[in-house]
Amino acid sequence: MTITQFAVPAVVKAVSVSATPERAFAHFVGDMARWWPLAQFHTGPEPVDCTIEPRVGGRVFERAADGRETLWGSVVAYDPPRHLAFSWIVGELTPDQAQQIDLRFTPEGSGRGGRRAVAGKLWAPAFAGATEDGST
Repeated sequence: MTITQFAVPAVVKAVSVSATPERAFAHFVGDMARWWPLAQFHTGPEPVDCTIEPRVGGRVFERAADGRETLWGSVVAYDPPRHLAFSWIVGELTPDQAQQIDLRFTPEGSGRGGRRAVAGKLWAPAFAGATEDGST
């Protein structure tokens, strides 16, 4: 079997929401535990919270009932209410395999609604050694 290095293109998704960019940004960053499906997607036992610390260098992490915190990533861009970017190193990824999540919050239409555009390299470093059919 031959292992071929290949680039995985970024996944780009745009979502329209009924909120201003300011409100959408504040909810995304400040209320992560309300929108993230923590009961289904967590790294440790008994998760109770997940948080994005609102600053460059801030942590993206999960907190367990016993107070243990597990790092999910780090904030690399923080420009409210327009731009948020963070690394994502959940699971067996190492820091050099971190994904980059990049979110842009822009107004849409009359300004009453907001548009949240999400762009990121999802899993790209982790797949760098995969074969062309996607297996590793």
